[in-house]
Amino acid sequence: MKNWKSVALLGALVVVAAAAGTFLYMQNHEAAEAREGSPLEQASAPVGEIPEAGAVHEGIREPIPMDHAEPIPMKVYASPTCGCCGLWVDHIREYGFEVEEEHRNDMGEVKRALGVDFQISSCHTAVVNDYVIEGHVPGEDLRRFLAEAPPVRGLTVPGMPLGSPGMEVPSGEVDQYQVLTFTADGELGVFAEHGPVPGRGG
Repeated sequence: MKNWKSVALLGALVVVAAAAGTFLYMQNHEAAEAREGSPLEQASAPVGEIPEAGAVHEGIREPIPMDHAEPIPMKVYASPTCGCCGLWVDHIREYGFEVEEEHRNDMGEVKRALGVDFQISSCHTAVVNDYVIEGHVPGEDLRRFLAEAPPVRGLTVPGMPLGSPGMEVPSGEVDQYQVLTFTADGELGVFAEHGPVPGRGG
């Protein structure tokens, strides 16, 4: 486990890398925001209450087994201008999630209400089975997380790593990144790791 201070530098570096990654992403995914029939084409929701905020907790949840066949309800909050958020939603639907998207002009407030600290934040924020899911979490990791159902607040991929779901680039480049569990008191744990292994080249 780590505390917020121990990941402050990591968070800052991730934000810088994310800015560069976002530029590359937008250059290669201009068509993403014009996807036909995308729920993200809907009008923005007004600034206001986040209904799920009161439901999120760190107690025991009912596990959702890996072989669960019914659609798993998920609410995703995203900015109206976020193309990679829509691509992540496309990805996560392939793993059995039934997604309701809501455009927000106050994503900072959404994250604060749901207990997502700036240092571990990304673009979109989701709620599923009373967990908070932040950023470009791979679908396979999320399904395993829900099956294990640990007593934490949620799961996050800080920043916007290249090659994570929704942040793919034509070159196939994948940044090294971690999927972290987080709690209300700032404890972090490594749930999964992706990307090149240090010392083994790309």
